[in-house]
Amino acid sequence: MLTEDERDRRTVFVQQLAARLEHKHLHEFFPKVGRVKDAQIVKDRVSGRSSVGYVEFYDEESVAAAIALTGQKLKGVPIIAQHTEAEKNRQARAEGAPSAASGCLILENLGIIFSSTKLADDSGG
Repeated sequence: MLTEDERDRRTVFVQQLAARLEHKHLHEFFPKVGRVKDAQIVKDRVSGRSSVGYVEFYDEESVAAAIALTGQKLKGVPIIAQHTEAEKNRQARAEGAPSAASGCLILENLGIIFSSTKLADDSGG
C-alpha cells in the first residue's frame, strides 16, 4: 500500500475542466502519457459544479508528461495540469496553520467595492 507522499508524487492536479466533464473523460485523456490508476473530479457541495480534478498514475514518470499536456484541449477547454500541493497542505496543518475552526476568515476576489476599512466597519472590528 502506498503512503500519502507516494500517492501525491504520482498525482496531478487538473484545472479549467469543462463544465460537463466526467471522470471517464479524464481516464480517456491521460493514458497517452501513462497508465491512469484513478481520476476524480471535485464537485462543489452547493452547486454541484466543478472545474478541477485529480489524476493518479501508476508511475511517477507519468506526472511530468501529464503536466506537459497543459494547454491541450479536453472537451474544447485548454486544461492546466500541475503537481498537487497536498504535501504542503498536510505540512501546514501539522504546523498549526489557521483552520476554519480557529475563527480565521479569508476573503479573496471581492472586487473593488470592498476595502479593509469597509469590511472592518461592517464586521464591527
